Parts: sequence; C-alpha cells; structure tokens
Amino acid sequence: MRRTGFDYRILATVSITGAELGRLMTLSRLHYDGKCRAARENGGLLYGLCNRWAMHHDKRVSPEFFDEALQDKAPNSCGADFLLPVEVLLTFAELDLLAKIGEGERFYCRGGDKSPTPMMLTMQFQGVMRECSAEYIRITGDEG
Repeated sequence: MRRTGFDYRILATVSITGAELGRLMTLSRLHYDGKCRAARENGGLLYGLCNRWAMHHDKRVSPEFFDEALQDKAPNSCGADFLLPVEVLLTFAELDLLAKIGEGERFYCRGGDKSPTPMMLTMQFQGVMRECSAEYIRITGDEG
C-alpha cells in the first residue's frame, strides 16, 4: 500500500432559520423527485437539519412540525424563535440537494410580504455552491 495523493472536501458553514427549514420541508413533500421527497423522511438531510435546529434552540418539536407550522395545521410553539438560525456544515452534494428542493418555490409558494422571492432559497444555495467551487480551486489549484 502507498499513498497516491490527497483529496480535499469543502464543507460550507451555512446559517439557516427554522422558517427556511419549514419552507424546505413543505417543498420537499411536494417535489416530483423521490430523492428530494426522501430528504424529509427519518434519516434524510432535512429531517436531520430540523432536529439540529430544534436541539440547538432547545425546542421539543418533531421535524414534521416544521412543515405543519407553515400550513397552520399545528400551533407554532416556537413563536419568534422560528426565525432564529442555526449554523450547519453542508457538503457540495447536500447544498445541491437543498437547491433542487428549493426550486419548487416558483410553483408552490405564494403569499404576502413574508414570502421570499420565487427561487430565493435555490439562488442562495447555488451561491454557496459557487463559493465552495472557488474555495476548492483556491486550495487545490485544480479547475477540472
């Protein structure tokens, strides 16, 4: 055995609110792609991010709460805390999945002043993906 090189993985630190996670949970449920729908299930990326948010803010809510809260089917026991962020580390692939889930904003999210611009979440995740790519090139010098 011999080492033949090194590999570098870029992780982005992203700040995301409970409200943004709720929007992604709803969009995940409505998404046409099975991988995007699976992200909200036990063991999926969104499920874990919602758990992380709840633990960080010491809230006893299930990941399903996030989706239900946006649909007014459950009382919002988090109140203003729902707008508080949590910082998470995400890989390029995880950012890509969240960007794909966020594409549904243009179809499913309507509403008043609190609604983000259609595709806003997707554009934000794609921006972080570009920054990850630039950081990888800076570290490795490899543009391929």
